[in-house]
Amino acid sequence: MSSAIDNVVVLGSGAATWHLNRTLQLYRETVNPGLQFVNVDLIHTQAENSHLKDDPLNVNLFGFSDQILRFVADRGTTGQLAAVEAIDVKYNLRRDIRLPAINLREAILASEAGLGVARWRTVRVFISSTFLDFHGERDLLIRHALPELRSRARALRLDLQVVDLRWGITAQDAESARQVELCLSEVDRCQLFVGLLGARAGQTADTSRVTDPRLLEFLATQKDELSLTALEMLYATRDAERARQTTVFYERDPAFIRLVPGELMKQFSDMAVGRRRVLELRSQLQSRGCLISKYLAEFGPLGHGRHGATGLQTFGEMVLEQLWNILQTRYPLEGGGCDLVTEEYTLQHEWAVSRQLIGRKARLARAVEEVERGQGRFVLVSGKPGSGKTSFMARVYTQLVDTSDSATRLLVPAFSGAGQQCASSAGLVAYLRALLARQPLSAEPRHRQAAELAELLAVRGRRQHVVIVLDGLDALWSTEGEPAADWIPERLPQNVTVLVSADEGGPLYRRLNSQSMVVGVTLELLHHHSKTLEEKAWNNQLRTLTSKRGAGDPLYLQLACEELRTFGVFEQVTDGRESAWLSVKLSSLGQTVSALIQDIISRLEETFDAGMVRQVLCAVTISAQGLAEDDLFEFLKQDYRNLTQFTFSSLIR
Repeated sequence: MSSAIDNVVVLGSGAATWHLNRTLQLYRETVNPGLQFVNVDLIHTQAENSHLKDDPLNVNLFGFSDQILRFVADRGTTGQLAAVEAIDVKYNLRRDIRLPAINLREAILASEAGLGVARWRTVRVFISSTFLDFHGERDLLIRHALPELRSRARALRLDLQVVDLRWGITAQDAESARQVELCLSEVDRCQLFVGLLGARAGQTADTSRVTDPRLLEFLATQKDELSLTALEMLYATRDAERARQTTVFYERDPAFIRLVPGELMKQFSDMAVGRRRVLELRSQLQSRGCLISKYLAEFGPLGHGRHGATGLQTFGEMVLEQLWNILQTRYPLEGGGCDLVTEEYTLQHEWAVSRQLIGRKARLARAVEEVERGQGRFVLVSGKPGSGKTSFMARVYTQLVDTSDSATRLLVPAFSGAGQQCASSAGLVAYLRALLARQPLSAEPRHRQAAELAELLAVRGRRQHVVIVLDGLDALWSTEGEPAADWIPERLPQNVTVLVSADEGGPLYRRLNSQSMVVGVTLELLHHHSKTLEEKAWNNQLRTLTSKRGAGDPLYLQLACEELRTFGVFEQVTDGRESAWLSVKLSSLGQTVSALIQDIISRLEETFDAGMVRQVLCAVTISAQGLAEDDLFEFLKQDYRNLTQFTFSSLIR
């Protein structure tokens, strides 16, 4: 040999054996006493070997980094460090090898144009009928059939929204005769229309306050004595071709009227005149090609002193299946040929920009400002559970999308509640790594992908300001524990910012707060606006709601409004007085989120079998990762053999 070897580096594991130790001893005795041996155990699967511990020239290292390579090269005497740093010259390589800047927004546009990514779309359903005689049908649709339809629609990437104007028209609007313009404008905004016909035509609508030119043009072609319900149905079917594809109509069997007691007859029938007007309306709808399906109903109590149609399960199943067929026909799932990374990013983006945020402009501006500063740090958005962190994070992301130059800033949305990959820490890491590397998802272990992700952040940060918007890790922590966040680097590269949300005082919050370069943005509970509300004459019920102890919590307001909208009792407003039931219901709502949830559970126990409700809650609680709906249904069928799929769907929705 022309020169002695002074460094031996072994990359792998299990290399330090007795035979190797003996070879090193012989070489040092006969050739080079200063031979340095370095064993780099890349995955640290072996215990430190006792054969190599005694000699200071034998070094065991675990893992791998640039610092390890530099340490090994520095130990040599033949200029290995210089050789390493000059390797690009020797092999004619580019000195500045960087990943090119990427424009993820262009990826979205490309996906929409040809890659077939399934985008989220919104479909609104308008329910039209006279009010007093159709509480039974409307309750069934709002509480049971349409929630099941909404669940099915998610498979088509559809966000189904239901418009039921028993809720939403204020006393001022009613008194100022603006209902016609408001209702017809809502019909315009909806993609599907459900019309219900009975024996009442309803009161003649006051069209004197309509100002919209399009609506005035339509009203000029109609008779003077039409009710608001008739106007809604005729307006929805003015384009006969479209109406045949987007509207469904149902007529209650006339025999139902014979079941109604005499003292309640006015609530369900306008007698001969009203019946004639209903027949005229039905004839007009049929002349436009609209199919009107008949259904049977019984008469009975609806609760809270109300009476109406009962025995409507067949009706509900018919509406559900007809609307589901329309959705499948008009809104088929797009694409399916794109890569999973592009699809996940598109779903994340579309979901984030669809979220709404009310108020908090000052904190929003501050959060955006902190993110735009860069400087390799975390921006921590904290608040109590239910304080609106996710909507806030989505709004920050959307504002950054609107104001950022994609050539200089790379925005990466990662919301655990959107898409599929980000629903677990392993999927989240794989998504981020693949997105930054512009490669397909990898099946490598999570710890290896996390190491690659850290390197990719450093590389991308040299070219663009990388901003990762990370929301929902608290939910992952609750199921996976600390590993849900152990992949997050303790220090970020200089031009990388991570905007992350966490429950105030929770384990993720404490972990992130212990790191350096953390800037906090705390979301306080919403403030009460009692002074503003008191200036309005119609706000007694709204003031009752906002005076609750939990009303500063967006989650409380969301649950309360959904409970009132879906399970409210809507009676006619007379002389400007609001429904007495609604006022009583508002007053009885629990003061906090936990109390309100208990109210909801109590209502479920009253509506369904109390034992079944408890059994569902217990089964979901003790299951390790939740239960699929089919599994839960089969589980309940063991004790409740008469349980139907429709009843089950109503319970879990």
